[in-house]
Amino acid sequence: MNPTQEEENRALSIAESFRCPTCKFVSIADSDTPISNEIYEVILDMVLEGKTDSEIRDYLIERYGDWIVFEPPKKGIHQIVWYLPFVFCVGGFFFLRKLSKNKAK
Repeated sequence: MNPTQEEENRALSIAESFRCPTCKFVSIADSDTPISNEIYEVILDMVLEGKTDSEIRDYLIERYGDWIVFEPPKKGIHQIVWYLPFVFCVGGFFFLRKLSKNKAK
């Protein structure tokens, strides 16, 4: 079954959010390695089967692990990646506030 342009575009869009297992810093869509080509074919097949984006994402994460996703999941130890910048900003604000009060005295 030949995919339509819309199905190919959707598969490419999905593939852009996953990293190549070999290259690590390149998306599956941008990589030309054999494993990336195989994963892209799996994504395209799943698109043709009518799978949702989240079903495809869950399948790839289950098969390859969390590291395959460019955006870390917002659960478990990965929450640190999401919340640490906020903690530093709030902490920095209070530090600068205290510093400015000490200089004002």
